Amino acid sequence: MLYLSLRLLNMAAALARHKHFTEDYRSTHSKYVVQDYSSSEVEEVRYEYKTEKNIKRVVEKKVPEKYVRESSMIRGPKFLVRLRSHTVFENTLVKLFCTVEGYPTPQVSWFKDDVLLDISSGKYFVEGSVGIHSLTILKCGIDDTAQYTAVASNSHGQASSQAAVIVKRAKEEEKPSPYSWMSYQYAILPEIKYTKINITFLETFDVTFGKEGDCVTLACKMTISPNLANLQPEAQWYRDEHLLKESKWVKMESGGGVAKLTLTHLAKDDEGLYTLRMVTKGGDAVHKAYVFVEDGPPPVPLAPGAPMDIKIHDANRDYVIVSWKPPNTTTEGPIIGYFVDRCEVGMENWMQCNDSPIKICKYPVSGLFEGHSYCFRVRAVNSHGISRPSRMSNPVAALDPTEFGRLQATKLGGKLDVVTIHDDLEAEGKAPGAPSKVYASETDRTYVVLSWTPPVYHGKAPLWYYIEKSLVGSGSWQRVNTQVPVRSPRYAVFDLAEGKEYLFRVLAANMHGISNPSEPTRPIRTQVLRGVPSAPGQVVSTRETDTSVLIQWAPPKEPNNLIGYYIDSCVKGSKNWTSANHKPLKDTRFVVHGLTTGEMYMFRVQAINELGLSDESQESAPLSVRAALSTYTSLAPPTTLLLNHFIAPAEKLKSHSSSPQSPPLPAAGGTGYLLRFDLDAVSSDKSGRKQENRAISCSKLRQITNDCETDLFKSGASWCTQNHHTQICHASCLRGILFVFSPELPSSPYGVALLHCDGESMVLNWKRPLCSGGTPVTDYYIDKYNVAKREWREVNVPPLKERLYKVPKLTLGTVYQFRVYAANFIGLGEPSSPSAPFRCEAWTMPEPGPAYDLSVTEIRDDSAVVEWKAPVYNGASAVTGYYVDICKEGTDTWTVANAAAVNHCYLKVKGLETGSSYVFRVRAENASGTGKTSVPSDPVYAKALSGTKEIKCGVDEKTGDVYLCFESCQITEKSQFVWKKSYQEITDFSKGISIKTSGNQSTLSFKNPDKEDVGTFSVSVTNTDGASASYKITAEELEKMMALSYDIRNPNAWTVTAWPEGKKNAVLTFLSASVIPLKSELAYKIMERGRVCFWLQAEGISSAVTYKFFANNKELVNSEQTKMRHDVATGIIELVLDHFTEDNEGTFSVQIQDGRAKAQSSLVLIGNAFKAALAEADYQRREYIRVKEGPHFSQFLSVHISEDASISLICKASEALVLHAIRSAEREQMARVANLKKESAFHWFKDDVEVIPNVPADLSSGVCRLPLPLFSKKDMGMHKATISDDRGKDESQVDISGKAFDNIVNELARIAGSSAGDLVIQCTAEGIMLQCHMKYYTEEMKIIWMLKDSKISSFERMRVGGTPAMASLEIVEPTERDKGVYTFQITDAEKTYTRTLELSGQGNVYLLTVFSLFFPPVYDNAYVEFQRLKAEAYAEKNRGKVLGGLPDVVSIMEKKTLSLTCTVCGDPKPQVTWFKNDQEVEPGDQYVISLDSGKFASVTIKGVTLEDSGKFTMCVQNKYGGESVDIIVSVFKHGDKIPDIKPMAAPKRILPPTHPIVIPISSSPAPAPSKSSAPPQSTKSPSSSRFGARRK
Repeated sequence: MLYLSLRLLNMAAALARHKHFTEDYRSTHSKYVVQDYSSSEVEEVRYEYKTEKNIKRVVEKKVPEKYVRESSMIRGPKFLVRLRSHTVFENTLVKLFCTVEGYPTPQVSWFKDDVLLDISSGKYFVEGSVGIHSLTILKCGIDDTAQYTAVASNSHGQASSQAAVIVKRAKEEEKPSPYSWMSYQYAILPEIKYTKINITFLETFDVTFGKEGDCVTLACKMTISPNLANLQPEAQWYRDEHLLKESKWVKMESGGGVAKLTLTHLAKDDEGLYTLRMVTKGGDAVHKAYVFVEDGPPPVPLAPGAPMDIKIHDANRDYVIVSWKPPNTTTEGPIIGYFVDRCEVGMENWMQCNDSPIKICKYPVSGLFEGHSYCFRVRAVNSHGISRPSRMSNPVAALDPTEFGRLQATKLGGKLDVVTIHDDLEAEGKAPGAPSKVYASETDRTYVVLSWTPPVYHGKAPLWYYIEKSLVGSGSWQRVNTQVPVRSPRYAVFDLAEGKEYLFRVLAANMHGISNPSEPTRPIRTQVLRGVPSAPGQVVSTRETDTSVLIQWAPPKEPNNLIGYYIDSCVKGSKNWTSANHKPLKDTRFVVHGLTTGEMYMFRVQAINELGLSDESQESAPLSVRAALSTYTSLAPPTTLLLNHFIAPAEKLKSHSSSPQSPPLPAAGGTGYLLRFDLDAVSSDKSGRKQENRAISCSKLRQITNDCETDLFKSGASWCTQNHHTQICHASCLRGILFVFSPELPSSPYGVALLHCDGESMVLNWKRPLCSGGTPVTDYYIDKYNVAKREWREVNVPPLKERLYKVPKLTLGTVYQFRVYAANFIGLGEPSSPSAPFRCEAWTMPEPGPAYDLSVTEIRDDSAVVEWKAPVYNGASAVTGYYVDICKEGTDTWTVANAAAVNHCYLKVKGLETGSSYVFRVRAENASGTGKTSVPSDPVYAKALSGTKEIKCGVDEKTGDVYLCFESCQITEKSQFVWKKSYQEITDFSKGISIKTSGNQSTLSFKNPDKEDVGTFSVSVTNTDGASASYKITAEELEKMMALSYDIRNPNAWTVTAWPEGKKNAVLTFLSASVIPLKSELAYKIMERGRVCFWLQAEGISSAVTYKFFANNKELVNSEQTKMRHDVATGIIELVLDHFTEDNEGTFSVQIQDGRAKAQSSLVLIGNAFKAALAEADYQRREYIRVKEGPHFSQFLSVHISEDASISLICKASEALVLHAIRSAEREQMARVANLKKESAFHWFKDDVEVIPNVPADLSSGVCRLPLPLFSKKDMGMHKATISDDRGKDESQVDISGKAFDNIVNELARIAGSSAGDLVIQCTAEGIMLQCHMKYYTEEMKIIWMLKDSKISSFERMRVGGTPAMASLEIVEPTERDKGVYTFQITDAEKTYTRTLELSGQGNVYLLTVFSLFFPPVYDNAYVEFQRLKAEAYAEKNRGKVLGGLPDVVSIMEKKTLSLTCTVCGDPKPQVTWFKNDQEVEPGDQYVISLDSGKFASVTIKGVTLEDSGKFTMCVQNKYGGESVDIIVSVFKHGDKIPDIKPMAAPKRILPPTHPIVIPISSSPAPAPSKSSAPPQSTKSPSSSRFGARRK
């Protein structure tokens, strides 16, 4: 029994020595569920109580001693064995185990879903002994499914481990029958039905406003009927549809008819829509309201608000990636960047992670300690200061998320399982294989997260990885993790260049060697900074309540990883914009609360992404805050109705009959009620006040549906729509009619069709419901039915917006059916009928699949237009055309409507019989034949709508615009006109096309028509019974209209008989005598001071000429900033902009009129063209100020590289970076300055940080230099020089980064390669070093070391490095395998320089003695020298040494006691000898010599006398040598002056070894060199002429 117990303890200790077992606890559950130690049934043996007691006493005595002894150096808690996740069935027992170490011994607390576990309940049992802790859940229930956390704490910190427990219900066949205990003759009880519980809210929480740091409570009071103690409803709180849980920020209470939610310390993270759901078995009751959280007071005025929503991604051993959302900056200045802080769990000190602000809302935090838990927070920075910190993130542990997969469980018999790591199960002795499947799991601007598959490994030796990267096209590989080995198959590579392509590969390694590299990844491009989103589109505001407004807007055209939106509001007439929300919204609609009733407000929206906020959108139209008109959402047939709004009196009730002028019924679907009522006469009392009788008796009530005719008003009726509810109110009668419309659920979709199948998925399409229920259908849901299993399952959880969906994850060969649900504002409608059975088999037929989405428009008495969408499946070749089949309803005879296939997706079918119904279908055709037919359309009744009109085409008599005009015979408030060309909706309005709609008429105008406008144009009107029409513009008709348009726009232009060469265009044909010919179109030129002149030249103008300039369709006025002039003699007309800025980007145009002749010209200045103009204008402006007004640079800052590898920079104003070879003693930056005076000040900057040179700039010479020693990556950045005085300031700058930096390095490589000497050998105490001396070396150069034509990568045995004067390769602990030909290559932009050296047993390395010269083998000689240096280094390390404590001079009064003490060291422990005046001191009564613990040596002189004055020497020596130290002792008499003895600097004397140096043999010694006759003398580095090196 004792043996078994000790064996188990040893196994536990072995487990404790392993590294952490980790997993991604938040997102995944482990697939390895391992039972911890339990007693073995096989080895259960009964022993007497006394024996067990003795064993227990021994174990309790020995194990704590061992544990404390091993933990004496441990401080903070550390989990050796972490918790593991479990999946169990109901009513079973589960145990969670962990092993913790720390000193003092940590205390372990257990949490369930971040709430401290209540141990007193009796359900949970906690144990802990000698670092092994467990939590037992005695009888698991469904409510025990949770995340459990063990938190270990002591005085030095805190650590945590988490695991998930999932409790499943037993399978149906495994469930025990609740009546299994009854005898079979008893009748089975009927199934219990749940009781319907009704909940009515009495008091609810309203929209709430708070500030950061406040405490807010949301409460609802309710009645519960019936109120059963054992069936109480469950209160669930949601924020923006996310279920809330109890935490330090959220407290919940429920019971006694009250539900409360307390937000203990508000942060902007808490802003959102809060929903209370009181859930019962029979349903739920819901209440919602918004909570707004305003920024707290900033630390300094105008500092930004705090960031929010801190998220942690990709947590690993030593790094995490932190992301957040930026705050709104409505009144504060723009944000410069962010600081990220971290704090270890259990500590209170926050540490800033980044030295300078970062500009994007994502930051990789590295340098974390494995196994430690951290919290993070973020602070924003602007020009005024730093914001308050954000709410700290949830704790995250720096753990390897993949290592848990290496756990293995071994059965030992009975219930005993042993948990080990995969590495410990196999034999050892070989290097690992190569990893595989390297890919990038995440890519950002400056980092890439790599993942790979580990090799199949069978060794006990620890396995780690090396990662190498290569810039695509460079041909060289660079090791990334040279300092820290990677243990997990996942690693983040930082410090990458933005927008570059890289290759990566991985090598596996253990103590036995390194594997071959893995296959390189495909080229991986880092992301490019794309900028903030574009501004959102049009903002529309709508009345909601007396204090709120509904805001809707269009999303930005360029979202650029959009995060959300911020909304600002402003009272009309003021400029005080305030934030409406303080947390980004994802939707494009929002209700702004807290407004003042009756006030006029304007609104604007900004989009945000991780880089910041976009430009503001255009402001909305001003809106007065008032409640929308009251509506009735539902109406059971009542007998009395109370109206809360005034209905004006009228003369009599007018009945409404059907007529074309009557408004149509509301949108399809829904139920209405027509109420006819009498309103008592309105009388006035003597005071003249009106009395209003609001009680209305209903004399008649009739239900209205869309399928029957209805009596409405002939006149006086008005529409009112609000919140998806529509009503028609008669507003002018004593007797009135009120029509109240109540929306309903949509009807079911239908016509489910299969468009494609690939064997794993099916593409479906269906038709929209016939009845929308009165509100738009917004969502669709699909169910699938496995015919074999006979079960329906949901396909999509998020709703579908389109009627086309690819159903994934289907089983090949299985037959499926599908049904579709439609949903609107009211809810989910009934499902469609099940589709036809579809077998999941991949389509391989060569013909195309079916077309889909057939629709029929422009229905006339004898024709109709059929539209469709192209097939999803094309077949073996592209679709070449389509056929339309037609069939009369009620027959099965299909005929082809078009004899020849059409190559577009529409066809006008003619020859229909008036009053007949038809059905259409479409077939696609390719080179292989005709494919499947589409689903037939709905029946179409060939009868034009009453009052149908066609499109009119013409030319506007005033503007000369070509137009198409359509007047609809039907119109509703929600109707929209949709214009199409070739039956594709027109969305591009950049070419002068515009649409104007007024009432029931819409006009499509062509401002600048051209030949591209030839074609068929159509228009349809939504929310009608199919009002639509089309018109085909031919080339001939367009030519005539263009001529007419030109005549209208130019009624009296000159007659042009000749046109200048190169100016002919399409309009020439239509020129009449009304145009002003132009010699040159509108152009621009940059003038002095950066002013921009826009000009054109006419053939001739008179003095009466007038003209207008426009910028982005806004007319410019003649002013000091925009000066306009013309010259009659030359015909030049000019506009001069005094200030040309970014706001001037766009289109400039000029309109000229001279008499009745006109001309117009435009210039588009956008994109790169505008940027170039703006840069030139800015340069000319600065040049004018610089040269004319103050000190300036006569030669801009530039770069030089001389042949001795010193650097200076030169950059002229209009040239690119040029490398010049000039003579200079060092690298320098140089700038020439002029127009100086005494007060002129010169400054250097790097990345906007001032650089103070050792020697001040000499302005008298006009040349200023700043040396840059040892040029390398540290010099990358923006270098700037400034010169300023009271007259002004000038600056010059050069960017040393990117291509410029590469050019400099390439030039240095050329100089270094040209000056590189031969390879020489320098032996060290660690190995053999190959050196190549050159003028300058830096690690940024492209160098390669090779052995036997194989590239050498830097690792522990092969150290690639160097100094500024040489490149080196150090072979640590060389072996026979390191012999061979070594090649060193350095590459510049054009050439590769090569040096070689043969390191082998044969060569020309020599040793020069006094009288002889001989040639031993190179490697053997170098190896001997290495062994000698290694022995000397070993002796130096282990010889006897004096560490300190002895003075140089001691003055002491006689008869005192003098103690000289110091610390010594050495291995083996040294011997200490004391000398006085070079005579050894013998210990005695006066001299006491001691050496404590082999460390502390002392000599004590009792009762010193004058004879003790002199030199004392301490010698410390062992077999490896030692040293001696002198101390001067001066003894003076009592009463004498203390002698002034100046200490003389006496160096320590080194004592040589007393024996030959023998290094202890290690477990894996380096192999000895081959037998050689070389003497033991050291090897000198041979000269290049005798070395045998080769140059290329």
